[in-house]
Amino acid sequence: MDRVLQRLKNSLMARNLAVPYVRMVIQLLSGLILTPVLLDHVGKESYALWALAAMILGWFGVLEMGIGGAVQRFLAGSFATGDRDSIAKQFNTGLAISCLLSAIIAGAVLACLVPVSSAMTDTTEQAAELRLLLAYLLVALVITMQTGLFATVLTARERFVPVGLVGMGVEIARLVLFLVMLLRFDASIVDLAIANAGLELVNLLAVAFVGRLLVGLPPIGLRYLDVSRTGMMLAGFAGWSLFITVSYILRARVDLAVAKLFVGFETVAIFAVGSTLAARVEGIVSQFGGPYTSRLSRLHSLGDREGVIEQYYRGSVVQESIAMVCGVGMIVFAPAFMRLWIGDRLATEGSQGDPLADATLVMQILAWGWFLGLYGGLIGPLMRAWNRMRMLSLLIFTEGVLNLALSLLFVLRFEWGLAGIAAGTAVAAVLVRTIASPWFACRTMAEPLRRYWLRLQGPILVIGAVGVLVGWAIRPNDWIDNWFVFFVAAGVFGCVLLAATCVLPSHPLLAWYRHTKRDADMGIDQERKP
Repeated sequence: MDRVLQRLKNSLMARNLAVPYVRMVIQLLSGLILTPVLLDHVGKESYALWALAAMILGWFGVLEMGIGGAVQRFLAGSFATGDRDSIAKQFNTGLAISCLLSAIIAGAVLACLVPVSSAMTDTTEQAAELRLLLAYLLVALVITMQTGLFATVLTARERFVPVGLVGMGVEIARLVLFLVMLLRFDASIVDLAIANAGLELVNLLAVAFVGRLLVGLPPIGLRYLDVSRTGMMLAGFAGWSLFITVSYILRARVDLAVAKLFVGFETVAIFAVGSTLAARVEGIVSQFGGPYTSRLSRLHSLGDREGVIEQYYRGSVVQESIAMVCGVGMIVFAPAFMRLWIGDRLATEGSQGDPLADATLVMQILAWGWFLGLYGGLIGPLMRAWNRMRMLSLLIFTEGVLNLALSLLFVLRFEWGLAGIAAGTAVAAVLVRTIASPWFACRTMAEPLRRYWLRLQGPILVIGAVGVLVGWAIRPNDWIDNWFVFFVAAGVFGCVLLAATCVLPSHPLLAWYRHTKRDADMGIDQERKP
């Protein structure tokens, strides 16, 4: 019976992991399809404005992650114990905090609308268009924050499939609508922003309806607000999410601002194109942590410490194996992909250098950084499950400070241009996520660092090294000039690396690793005995 229950749990986790991945793949394909169409129909300048507006609003969008993760973490524990009163209080308190944060965001953006738009653009026409973009995208962001909160009722019950299906439908509808507006009606980016706000409203209504239909939404009302311990803990999560927002501004979203201020406005579009694929693929791999946040929170609430550790190790190995295939693949295939995807759309009359080569280099550097950075494991879900938001915030803030400092150093002191901005982001990620993150994880789980490296990092590092060698051995050259040949080569590459991921951990060459790990585990178990 226990075996059957375990299989059912693993099957549920597999479905929960698969659906967000499929959704993110659809978002990736949507971005890949829309980018060249946008460059063709609205131009390089308007595309740069779109990227800047998304960057500015993206800073505040991190707030949704903070409060949404907090509510999901607490609801998962309450669902595990069946405490309906706590569920209603946690949901309503989270909703109140989300509405308050939305009001703060709206006020901050509207107050800074004129000075920010003037500072980030070169002409009054660009500033006016950026202000309109920010206003309409702000409406979409506020709606998205409430959508994320209603979705936590489903995700806390590990019902990621319905949430993912709604998101897939909205993403496909967005792609079709944008293509029709651009190709048939020659719409502007402001028109696209208005349509995007409407789609987000549809998404909110759909998620609320599905949540009410499947698991039943908690009752909503002021009398369910909780100002006791749970409410204060949620408020604390919201406060730390504000701190995380500032950290993200320094870390992942500072790149376009540095490009605009120190390299030039014309480079914004180049950097945005180069970072698009790397950022979206990183988002796909990072989605792996969503289902594990609920699973780890549930196990932690039940006091199953060993279950939390086992789930963390298992999820981290799978995540890092997928990251290895994606990261090395992007580094190897970046030149061929950029040539087929963008072509000469980034070239403008009188521009210096090779914009396509610059965008390719940006993508390769960023892919290298987050590929190595994911060796830190599922540190985010682990910290949320263990209620260690301060430690997570410290990691993000440290990476943000390093990102800003290194980017400015590489740009201003060494004059590396766009490559310096990308290198600052990548090096900061590698330093923090491969050194500090494992230490924080081991400290949280009370695990010896040597066991962490033997169980998690050892085989993955070997697989990653073999993947790099295989990638460079079959890397594509200039003979790839059509998408069919590109996908065949990329498919062969992925199959070889995935096979290596499955075979290498049990290969006789790693017998020494298995024996060492076994001896280490036995020694650690002896140390734990009283």
